[in-house]
Amino acid sequence: MSSKMRHGWKWGLVAAVVVALALGLQTVLIPTSPVGVAAGPVKLATFPDGATLEILGVSVGERVVEVSPGRKFFLPFFTHKGSSGGTYGGLNIDTELEGGQVIRARLRSDSTAAMLMELRLKESSGLAMKLPNYLTQHLMVLKDERFGKETGDRTRFFRPVDDSVQGLLDAMNKVGLQLLIQHRDPQSGWIHLNGPSMYHEPWPDSYIVALTAWQRSLPTLDFRAIRADGQVAEFSLPNPEFRKSPAAGPITALPLVHSGGVEPCNSPKNRN
Repeated sequence: MSSKMRHGWKWGLVAAVVVALALGLQTVLIPTSPVGVAAGPVKLATFPDGATLEILGVSVGERVVEVSPGRKFFLPFFTHKGSSGGTYGGLNIDTELEGGQVIRARLRSDSTAAMLMELRLKESSGLAMKLPNYLTQHLMVLKDERFGKETGDRTRFFRPVDDSVQGLLDAMNKVGLQLLIQHRDPQSGWIHLNGPSMYHEPWPDSYIVALTAWQRSLPTLDFRAIRADGQVAEFSLPNPEFRKSPAAGPITALPLVHSGGVEPCNSPKNRN
């Protein structure tokens, strides 16, 4: 074999190694797909004007959201991993970071056994709506400062006169609450869910609402969503913690019982 041919084989081998390394590095850098993205909403509720409420998922105690694709493989000396945590909008939010980017969010309510419902509100055109005001467990409505600072008092008390839609609309418009989610309990009537709270700033159209008390013996839970413009949509979901009652007996009323002229109160007691 001539010298030129030997050099040609050497350079060909080097080129093959470089291509193989490039393909391997590409495999390392290709991110995995976020969990549940292709599944779509678990439930879709429709308002009379064509707008929709997408229920993206329900969890009890903790909800984990895949914010950004993670990597199948990473180089330990070049990829920094970390975490951060804080409380915002009535949620305890712990995030996992990879290379300075949030890849996962772990969400918890003040109530460790709360039901966390992830949702998105869309107009009839398909455009997602932003909801900068949220309801806390103390029935206060706060402004999410990540949407922009506002002057004046940012804390307003939510005081509906009764459970009628008009009574709720009057109270919502007084405090600037754009969306109210309620659960209908057979004994206690309508119970407010806390939120909607934005949990990741780059996603101003995805929110969490929290239900702190409900009857575990109900196989199906009924809800309604009320918008400040008067549109109402009702929907039902399977009870994520369905338990058959161990024995027949009286059912203790849940908190947040409403009656005309009486302000609702929220208490962690009497949780079923």
